[in-house]
Amino acid sequence: MKFSDILKLSFNALRYRKLRSFLTMLGVIIGSSLIIVLTSQTTGLNYYFISQFSKSGINIIYVLPTSNFKLSLYNIPQFSSIDGVKTIVPIIMGYATVKFPDRTVNARVVGVESAFLKEIFPGLKLIEGSYPSRNDYVSMLMGYAIAFPTEEDSLHPPVVGQITPVIFRYDHRKYSSSMVITGILESYGSIFPFNIDDSIIISIEAADAFYNMRHYYSALVLVAEDVSLVDSIVESINILYSNQVRIIVPSQMVETVSNMIRQVELFLEMIAAFSLIVASIGIANIMFISVIERTRFIGLFKALGATSMDILLLFLSEAILISFIGGVIGCLLGISLSYVIGPSLFSMLRVPGSPIRGRSFSGFQPVFTPELIVTAFTVSLLAGLLAGLYPAYKASKLDPVIALRSE
Repeated sequence: MKFSDILKLSFNALRYRKLRSFLTMLGVIIGSSLIIVLTSQTTGLNYYFISQFSKSGINIIYVLPTSNFKLSLYNIPQFSSIDGVKTIVPIIMGYATVKFPDRTVNARVVGVESAFLKEIFPGLKLIEGSYPSRNDYVSMLMGYAIAFPTEEDSLHPPVVGQITPVIFRYDHRKYSSSMVITGILESYGSIFPFNIDDSIIISIEAADAFYNMRHYYSALVLVAEDVSLVDSIVESINILYSNQVRIIVPSQMVETVSNMIRQVELFLEMIAAFSLIVASIGIANIMFISVIERTRFIGLFKALGATSMDILLLFLSEAILISFIGGVIGCLLGISLSYVIGPSLFSMLRVPGSPIRGRSFSGFQPVFTPELIVTAFTVSLLAGLLAGLYPAYKASKLDPVIALRSE
């Protein structure tokens, strides 16, 4: 029997039992689409975090004080003495309320010397304006999300040169000041330990005065001469300060987050695989029913000269056809759902401390690879092949005389 005839008979058998074929196919569709959706989301999330952490530079080391220790101006010479440290940038962080004519926004305040901004945040750019000078107590840079919010329409967007009241909050005290917007930043995205888009940036001296820090700092940012020196610098800091400081290395965090995401991805792929196992059981069940229903047909077919191999291929092709069509639909459905589910889900999330929802994951997109599509489709085909193999074998071994006698 020609292979084309076998395919035609298999397709007609599925078309004759449309509802049953579709319900059987549904398991394969769900399984293959789950593989696409879950894997593309976790891969996209991994790429997203890598890109976000990379924004702070792979040669950056954040040093934060613990509850029983404070970083001050007097610690900077010790950090400078460590081999491989190129630059040390002190940072003061706090919170403030920015009052616009039509709205009030809670923002994070970053006090830093603007000359080092591009060294800490590579690629940071201004839409317009200029950076505040070192001893400027009235100028501020405004993050993109503060200037152009997403959850409310601003009738009067801020402009460079505008004077804006700002209330700086320190413990239970407040300090009010009129600040001049000297520049508005382009959207940069969220990086640890703060989101530039949701922040206002002022000079380190202004932050020191407004928050009464007295030359104590929220963090020190160490810039290594080369990424290969980061580990040795971290080791030297541990020797000098032991448990007095917390050290955050973006390059190490990338590796840690990637490992965690890979574990989550493996777990989710197992869930998708179980759904395909359930689908293959459904295919096997339907194929056994199909063999029982068509016992007389098998006997007649063999009596007319069909071989056992023809019968095996006939039923096996039905199972493969179910998984083939289900796999194609599932892959297309999975790709479509990935673009809807992922961005919609992550747009509802927010990083603690971020006043505007959705900004933290605004650049997230699912990631598809040829290997992912091929894997999802191949696993679907294998599910149908393995599920249909034994029922097709049983059908091929039926005795034609006994089969013709069956009711």
